[in-house]
Amino acid sequence: KLAYHPVRRAFEPVTVVIAEENDSLKFFGVNDSPSEWRGELRFGIFLMKGGTGRDKTTATFIPAGKSVMLAALPVKGLENELNDGGAFALLNKDGKMVSRHRLFIKRFRDLQFAKPVVKISRSGNSVTFASDVFVWGLCIDTDGEKEVADNCFDLIPGIPHTIEWTSKELPVVKFT
Repeated sequence: KLAYHPVRRAFEPVTVVIAEENDSLKFFGVNDSPSEWRGELRFGIFLMKGGTGRDKTTATFIPAGKSVMLAALPVKGLENELNDGGAFALLNKDGKMVSRHRLFIKRFRDLQFAKPVVKISRSGNSVTFASDVFVWGLCIDTDGEKEVADNCFDLIPGIPHTIEWTSKELPVVKFT
C-alpha cells in the first residue's frame, strides 16, 4: 500500500522527470493530457544536510501529448554538491505543486542522511510538512487504514509540501 502514492504521482498526466545525460542534468516536462500546460518549473540542487546549492524558477510551457526538455545544468562544477545531495524539480501551477522529482547521482547506500525534524502546520483543510534537511519517504499512514491525499513523499530541504487534511488532529509522521 505504501507504493500507491508514489505510483499515483508517476502516472499523473503532467509530470517532471530529471535525467543525467551527456554530463548534464536534464529536466523534462511530460504532458500526457490533450491540452497544453503552462506553469513554472522550479529546479536545482539540494544538499542532504540542508539548503539548496542551486535554485531556479522559470516559466514553462509543455505542449499537449509531448515530452520536452525544460532546462539543463552541466554536471561539471556541481560534483561537490551532487556528492552531498541531489537534483530536484517541481512543476507549479497557480501556486500549487503539480509534480515533483528528485535524482541522486550517488547510490543510496553512499548518501549521508541527516536526522530530520519535520515541522507540521495547518491552514484550513490542509497541512504543510517542512524540513531543513532532506527527508526520504515520509509516511503518515503505514497500514492503508486512513484516507490520505498523499503519503510516502520526499521533503526537499526548505521546500514545504502541502496536502489536503480534514481530520481535526494533525498527522503523525510514522517513519521516514
